[in-house]
Amino acid sequence: MQDEIKTAKPADLWWFLHTRAQVELGNEAATATLAQNGARLWARILSPAGAKFAVMDAAPLPGSPHPEKQGDNKGVRKLAIHLENVSDATVAVLLVPLRPKEAPPGTLPDVTPLQKW
Repeated sequence: MQDEIKTAKPADLWWFLHTRAQVELGNEAATATLAQNGARLWARILSPAGAKFAVMDAAPLPGSPHPEKQGDNKGVRKLAIHLENVSDATVAVLLVPLRPKEAPPGTLPDVTPLQKW
């Protein structure tokens, strides 16, 4: 999954993946394993270097709209990446389903600009 963002001036950038799965962050929070009903999904931040995952409640951020009829997202959390003061960023996250007892891949793909896909 890849997003390329350019802003007119530096801004805070958030990336979210909403899930009902249990989420376990790996060392240095560059990876996460999501588990639900015996299924596992491994997530790895490929870009930007040094970015970290966090697990948050699935609620609007402070200052964001919160429509009156929006559901409460009970049982849902969000895997998040927060980048501060950015104006040009590529956020690339590798998602790999894992079989029981299967280890995450040892080799990671290169990040290629979207215009070259």
